[in-house]
Amino acid sequence: MSRGSLIFLVLLVGLLSFLVLQQKEIEDGTRFHRQELLLGEMDPSQIVGVFVDHTDRETYIGFELTERGWMLTDPLRYPVQPALFRALLKGLQQNARYVAVSEEEDLAASFEPPRASLRILARDEVGATQELEIVLGALDVDGMSQYVRTRGGTFRILRTLDTILQRSVKDFRSKQLLGMNPEAVVRVERRWQSHEYIDPDFSFLAERKGGGWQLLSPERVKMDPFGMLLWLKALRGVEVQGFAYDPPVDPSVASFDVPLARWGLDNPEMVFEWQTGSGLQETLFMSGGRETGSWSVVRPGEERILGVGGKTADSLIQHWIEFTDRALLHAFRPDVQAIRLLQGTRTVRLHRIKGDAFGLQQIDELGQTQDLGLASPVLVDGIFGALENGLIEAWERDLKVAEEFPVGGERWGYALELGGIHGDEVQVAWIGRELFHEGEDLTRTFMRPGETMVGRVAATLFDVISRPADDFRSLEIWSLDEVDLVRLDVRWNDLTRSYLRQQQGTWRREGQERSATELLDLLDMLFFLSAESYLQGQAEPLDKSLEVSLTKRDGELRRFTVGLRPGAGPVLVTDQGVRAVPAKSGLHGALLALFRD
Repeated sequence: MSRGSLIFLVLLVGLLSFLVLQQKEIEDGTRFHRQELLLGEMDPSQIVGVFVDHTDRETYIGFELTERGWMLTDPLRYPVQPALFRALLKGLQQNARYVAVSEEEDLAASFEPPRASLRILARDEVGATQELEIVLGALDVDGMSQYVRTRGGTFRILRTLDTILQRSVKDFRSKQLLGMNPEAVVRVERRWQSHEYIDPDFSFLAERKGGGWQLLSPERVKMDPFGMLLWLKALRGVEVQGFAYDPPVDPSVASFDVPLARWGLDNPEMVFEWQTGSGLQETLFMSGGRETGSWSVVRPGEERILGVGGKTADSLIQHWIEFTDRALLHAFRPDVQAIRLLQGTRTVRLHRIKGDAFGLQQIDELGQTQDLGLASPVLVDGIFGALENGLIEAWERDLKVAEEFPVGGERWGYALELGGIHGDEVQVAWIGRELFHEGEDLTRTFMRPGETMVGRVAATLFDVISRPADDFRSLEIWSLDEVDLVRLDVRWNDLTRSYLRQQQGTWRREGQERSATELLDLLDMLFFLSAESYLQGQAEPLDKSLEVSLTKRDGELRRFTVGLRPGAGPVLVTDQGVRAVPAKSGLHGALLALFRD
């Protein structure tokens, strides 16, 4: 071979080698910048098991999805710490970048041995399973990322997954003492079995019926539904501070009787029980926290001893009296259809007519009802304000219901007739004698039917409910919208003046075509009829009396009579028998003037 040919071949081999290396670098660069999900095509929502073999720490941790949610299953069976396990699942859902093929050989030492191996198990809707292995290698030199092997390739990921897996088994154990849903609880019982150090009635039993809680023992009284829910949520937040004892993990190792006496749990100081509407029940035996605030806890039938303490555990020993219902009104104002002021043998009843307007009635000892017209909106608002803002200030545990509110005795109080979401419910409360406490405002005894405790409320509440019916009368007898009226009739002796309202809004006398200008000064007095004062006692005969009738489009009639008292001014009488001095003293004269022609 000539020297020229040899030189040519050498150059050709060099060129080809250069092109191969160049193409390899292009391919490596492209692969390095390509990324995909660490889990590949596995659906994270279908993961049912995560098993971690931590090589460098010689530990093994297993997590499995059960009917109770995610559980630690190896090396022990226990609920997982939700936040930490969610972080683990999130770490599995990160993106991974391919490592260049040229680097893979250099990285072999990063996996000898691996830091950890993960086996991920997924199950789809039809029960088909899928497994994926992820091997964690050494950290990258930047300290922020880590090499992993999975699905036949090498990848670089953020080191968050490795950081989470550095946590101990103890860290992955749930610190939540109670697993119940506070809103699902319908029964709570706490039994304090050591009466030496604490009030005996610290024990209690409460049940939820409908939307309300009722204390059944040691007293019978309503509980505040919102207070109970907040308390149950506080109990849900009580944290386990330590695990004093765990039963043997290996089933081949014979368990032994746990020395419960060591933690005072052979005869626990306190027993807590919760029950949900579906019948699920949770029970705790507790001891040791009376003086130290740190409780030893065990569940019946289990050998695991938990340690509970700190501020979150304070809710465990809150007294039930803190959750009693001290409200005077248990409904929204629009749902109250009537208020009955119970005044011994008499009753003042304020009943909703329409919107915020209330009618006024008086019911005597024989049950006879007298309509007294409209109730004053200001005073009705005052009653609502007193009930909405008032509270049972305290419970008088030394007072007995039977002595303060004897059966058959005269009682004063109030009853609320409800509608809306309350159906036909009637809420009743009784107010009794005055109570004097040095340095405090005057109060009165208070009791709700069916309860065994006497409370005390501000004495001003009694002042509100004991006012006579006439005090609640509105000076407004009626207020009519002119557009709803079609006819006006005024009768004096045998004469009648009738007027019709026209479509254009004017009035004309029946049988005439002209507008009734004589009504201009009279209409407002008729449409907005009000009293200067109301009259009591025997009705007197009236001179020059006129009967007035207003007819509405729907056929409803509004009537009254107005005349003169002998030696006095005008008096009007409604068809309900209400007698009053009209606020407009010229009403009688203006009506009489209609008959001058």
